[in-house]
Amino acid sequence: GEIGAAFARLLQAFHCRTLAYRRRPLTPEQEAFYQVTWSPLDELLRESDVVVSFVPSTSASRQMMGAREISLMSDGKESWTRHRGK
Repeated sequence: GEIGAAFARLLQAFHCRTLAYRRRPLTPEQEAFYQVTWSPLDELLRESDVVVSFVPSTSASRQMMGAREISLMSDGKESWTRHRGK
C-alpha cells in the first residue's frame, strides 16, 4: 500500500536489501521504482532481519503473524506490525 511504499522509499537511503510482500506479486516496474524485491511471505520471514508490516486492522490481518510465521524467523530478528483503523 501507500504507507509500505513510502517506507520502502525511505529505506533506500540506508542501502539495505528490501523484500516486499503483498498477495499479488509486484511488477518489475514497481520493484525497480521502490528498489525492492517481491518475496513470498514465508521466504521474507526466513530471510529478513527486521520485518515491518503496515496493514489495515481486519480479522485476516490480525491472524497474519501467528506461531507458525514467527517460528520461521530465527532468534534475534524483529517484527513490527502497525495496524490501521479500529
